[in-house]
Amino acid sequence: MKDCESIESDLADALLGSIEVDELTAAREHVAVCAVCRDELVNAAGAVAQALLADVDLSVEAPAGLKARLLDRARGTSQQRPGVRYHEGGLLIVRGASVPWRETGMPGLRWRPLSSGRTDDRTMAVFQLDAGATVPQHRHDGVEELFLLTGTLLVQGVPMNSGDYCRADFGSMHAPITAITDCEFLMSSEPIAFV
Repeated sequence: MKDCESIESDLADALLGSIEVDELTAAREHVAVCAVCRDELVNAAGAVAQALLADVDLSVEAPAGLKARLLDRARGTSQQRPGVRYHEGGLLIVRGASVPWRETGMPGLRWRPLSSGRTDDRTMAVFQLDAGATVPQHRHDGVEELFLLTGTLLVQGVPMNSGDYCRADFGSMHAPITAITDCEFLMSSEPIAFV
């Protein structure tokens, strides 16, 4: 952990957004435990805010959600999704193990969404399907790609093993998918409709 002297220049850089990720992490850790530097950061943030807002018309309505995001940042919390390590300039890096598993509503099937952007219509996720569980027959409203990481799946009567790949084109439909063993698979898809 950095000391107060070495953190001083990092505080200004952090306020201006011109600090490297590892330095920012060290600065956050230090400010979390050092009341003197935390007070200095708050005072510096106030001065920067005043300078930045000097020519701003504050009577203009801010975009919805902006106040909540700014307050979260000021409190040190974030609305950023769990596992997101970096998301800037069109690049997303996610630590998959940090994304919590979610229930799908189907017995034995859980998922860990890695990406689902507002600007694209694709989703990338890791799924777990328990041995004996089944995904019902469904129609593909877009291309669906599945890469089996572990286990054995039965798809259209064909056993798939670790390392196997399956692609379902737009409009295609297949029989229920059954897990012969516990499975984990990576799936990239557009929306699907279960029937």
